[in-house]
Amino acid sequence: MDGPDFGVAEELYLTVVPEGRTVLLKGTARLIWLVAIEGGDVASEVARLVGRPSADIAEAVGTFLQDLSGAGLLANPTEAPSPQLPCRHSGWELSGERKTP
Repeated sequence: MDGPDFGVAEELYLTVVPEGRTVLLKGTARLIWLVAIEGGDVASEVARLVGRPSADIAEAVGTFLQDLSGAGLLANPTEAPSPQLPCRHSGWELSGERKTP
């Protein structure tokens, strides 16, 4: 899996605005974030993409998603939506940016 598969570079730089804090995501971290913003079962999809059983990575993926949410980089779909952390459909979404379906 590389950048052209998702139409983006192999490194993602995410910036929380207005604070200006920037986070670099590479490798599996980048893949998890890209899958998360599409919605659905993130652990299962990441497992499929990397050829691993979902049970082997589910806990680590869940922990990373919570870390991203805590850093303001993703909105948790189980939390009440807020203007700063929107959620779309049933999945995780890029924080601070509204997307139209």
